[in-house]
Amino acid sequence: MSGFLFLLTIDWIMQETTSLAKTSIRRKFTSHLEDLDYADDIALISNNHGQMQKKTDKLTEAAQRVGLNIRISKTHTLKVNCKNNNSIKFQNGQDIQETNDFTYLGACVSADGGADKDIKSRLCKAKTAFRKLRKVWSSKQYSKKTKIKLFNTLVKPVLLYGSETWKTNAKDYEKLDSFQYQCLKRIQGIFWPYIISKEELQKETGSAPMSIEVRRRRWKFLGHVLRMPQDHHCATALTWSPDSKRKVGTPKTTWRRSIEKERSDTGWKSWEEARIIARDRQQSTKKTDDDDELLQGVVSQNFKYYSNRQKLAAIIDDVWSWETVDDFLHVNAQTRLQLMLQARASRCCCQGMWKQVAWQMLLRNQVDVRSLCSHVLRSLEVGRREDVPVVVLMGRFGGEGKSFFLAPLRNVIGMDNVQATPQAGSFPLLGLERRKLVLLDEWTFDTSVIPLATQLLWYEGKSFPITRPQNKDYSGHLLYKGSAPIFATCKEKELAPIIQKAHEAMQLGQPSEWSMLLRRLKIFSFSVPFQIGPCKIPECPACFADLPVTCFLSAHLHLPSRSMAGTSWCKMSPEEIRLAKRWYQDDGVKPSEIAERLGRSKSALTRLLVKQVPRKKQGRAPLLSKAQVDYLQKRLHDMVVKANAEHRVTVDMLRKSTKMKASCRVILEALHARGVYFRKLREKPVLTDADVKERLAFAKRYRAKSAHWWNQHVHAFLDGKFFKTYLNAAARTQAAQHRTFGAFRAPGQGLSGGYVKPKKGVPSYTGSKSSLIMGAVGKGKVLLWHAVPSGRWSGQAAADMYEGALKPALEKAWPRKRAHVVLEDNDPTGFQSSKGKAAKTAATVTTLNIPKRSPDLNPMDYSVWSEINRRLRKQEAKFPRNKRETRAEYLSRLRRTARNLPSSFIKKAVGDMSRRCQLLLA
Repeated sequence: MSGFLFLLTIDWIMQETTSLAKTSIRRKFTSHLEDLDYADDIALISNNHGQMQKKTDKLTEAAQRVGLNIRISKTHTLKVNCKNNNSIKFQNGQDIQETNDFTYLGACVSADGGADKDIKSRLCKAKTAFRKLRKVWSSKQYSKKTKIKLFNTLVKPVLLYGSETWKTNAKDYEKLDSFQYQCLKRIQGIFWPYIISKEELQKETGSAPMSIEVRRRRWKFLGHVLRMPQDHHCATALTWSPDSKRKVGTPKTTWRRSIEKERSDTGWKSWEEARIIARDRQQSTKKTDDDDELLQGVVSQNFKYYSNRQKLAAIIDDVWSWETVDDFLHVNAQTRLQLMLQARASRCCCQGMWKQVAWQMLLRNQVDVRSLCSHVLRSLEVGRREDVPVVVLMGRFGGEGKSFFLAPLRNVIGMDNVQATPQAGSFPLLGLERRKLVLLDEWTFDTSVIPLATQLLWYEGKSFPITRPQNKDYSGHLLYKGSAPIFATCKEKELAPIIQKAHEAMQLGQPSEWSMLLRRLKIFSFSVPFQIGPCKIPECPACFADLPVTCFLSAHLHLPSRSMAGTSWCKMSPEEIRLAKRWYQDDGVKPSEIAERLGRSKSALTRLLVKQVPRKKQGRAPLLSKAQVDYLQKRLHDMVVKANAEHRVTVDMLRKSTKMKASCRVILEALHARGVYFRKLREKPVLTDADVKERLAFAKRYRAKSAHWWNQHVHAFLDGKFFKTYLNAAARTQAAQHRTFGAFRAPGQGLSGGYVKPKKGVPSYTGSKSSLIMGAVGKGKVLLWHAVPSGRWSGQAAADMYEGALKPALEKAWPRKRAHVVLEDNDPTGFQSSKGKAAKTAATVTTLNIPKRSPDLNPMDYSVWSEINRRLRKQEAKFPRNKRETRAEYLSRLRRTARNLPSSFIKKAVGDMSRRCQLLLA
């Protein structure tokens, strides 16, 4: 109620203010314009300075009579072509501040009648609105179509608010179009250095230029004005002329002059003619798009034609193509698979000769026809994609008919829609974005025409930049995202080096670009020359389309007639379901047409595609879901770790712990499906916490040491081992059996002859006592090979070994070293005994002790001893059955075998210490 009373008060004040005569501007001979009012936003209008001063005094008096005061800080004056420079004053003598522009209802009104400041303000506000939605533009959750709708709904209205009254020029239009170009590029995810023209970007997003949109809005507003009565304020303002004379010189561009120019370009000679056309549009009951275009788009299009009048001759140079534009659009709107089906239904031009020769050629070369046709049709259906390889026909010498087989593709897809083999030059892939298929005839993959990195992106279905010129036909480089499938033919000599390079890289275990290239190719080999001249056989598109479609559909689809008998019915195959969903969702094909293609009933396809009934599995639902089995497996692991091998964890214990309702048998079957079975616990020396800390400290200390350091700074790696002496055939057989790990066998053969070996832990006598050998390696050879005389290890035996055997060996190998570093374990009987320590001090030997229970840190343990045993068993495999050795002969052969170990083997074994220290920290 208060707002309504306020408006009544304001209306009374303005009536009192404008009651004076001759203080306004004249619109017509008998009508004047005193003020513009919108709620409390008031604009007083006068013809000169004196009239405005009188009107201001009257406004102040009327406002004070009802208790209102005018706020001086929010009151300004705007002078247009006024020669009097005096200020307008309030009754208290205070001047009203002058300004060159002011904002009225969100739009900026300036003294020069332009819209530069208003356009800048709108651009700033639109940029702010666009920036607030930056998370939406960069999000992968929303589609590009949704982002364009958000841009048109939330950003464009902010930019074009009040654009109907803008006085614009070419520079203003360029600013608006540039802002739209930058925003659409950000929405489409196109960034530098990829360049796209404004026309291509607007076509891709379905957006009109902002300059056209401004004109549309302006003429839509003018249409409303022209349909108003002629005595309406807006209609009067359109043809109003001020009571003044124009200055000498070229008239300035104003809003009215600009729209009058656009009106003349459209062909309307006067506003009366435009008013008649606008009224006809209002009275017409047939509201078609042509009527809307008449007022909104015709002027814009005519303006575009006028501005490009010098280029019209080049634009319509190929006017003959417009005669077949409908056929051209119809062909380009069809998918590759539709073109194949259409070609298959066309008339054969070779009387079946092409198909017969192609069959003979494929069978003679032993090509899997079904696989080839399946890959060809799959590539044509989905295009280039990561999971679709490039079909390559490889011949041995040439003339096998590779090109003959793929040649009809040009007639099926259309010559203009096929990209030929790229040639050397600056722009080898020019025009690829407009092609539906790529045919690389006699292609060389290892070529400089297209870099290998670009080929890998191309064949994998990823986007890559295409180099294009910057001229009237092309707008610079383009980011290619097309799906044109690729077919290639080549010779074996072109692919053989690539296959060889990929094989060498695979043997070395290294990644290779050649291996990546071969993984993207599906190669079909042709080796038998083509005996019938292909030039005599027409390239029949009907026969070519019939060959892959028949082979592929017969292998994957069920294509009987639509009236199927009940006995011949079969379930839809997964390939049929995939094709039906793809045609329905991606290509927009109707279920009835899909049913016709697949030979199925319309109701079955409707249930599959439209109704979307969840497909239920047959049989009873499983008692345990995937999440429950995951929980069972995790709980079982926790229970085994907690038991710490002190007791057995059973399935019944697991069922009670998890409170599952399923039986033990069901739980067992679920675990077996995951590969979890009850197995024997493995046995190995268990490390204590102190051992783990000591091993970690050792690894941290020596992790930075290289393999060269271990070979040069550690002079010997010392260890001892008991060697059994195998003197006869039975003993040698037992030794060989211990080294055999396993054999392939069927269930029930585990205890048969040949599948059983003696248990290694059971004591067995070989006919001679064992020998205790102390060995050491260093400097790439075996430095020490010392047989303990008594066969018993003690402190005295260690002292004798240090002084009598190890010291001379070290001095011989390292003559310039005063002291030597020896790596050994923490053996308390010999190495760490008092006699052993005293002998090491006397021999100037410094020890590098490895942690306890760490045979994996001594090369003798993890490499040398096993290699000696392997070589011994290899020698004994060649011995005759009746050969016998004495103990001395066996020990002599053992010594020779150890001394003959290759230097490279010993250096590699010692250098492996660097890797093992790093693994302890991993």
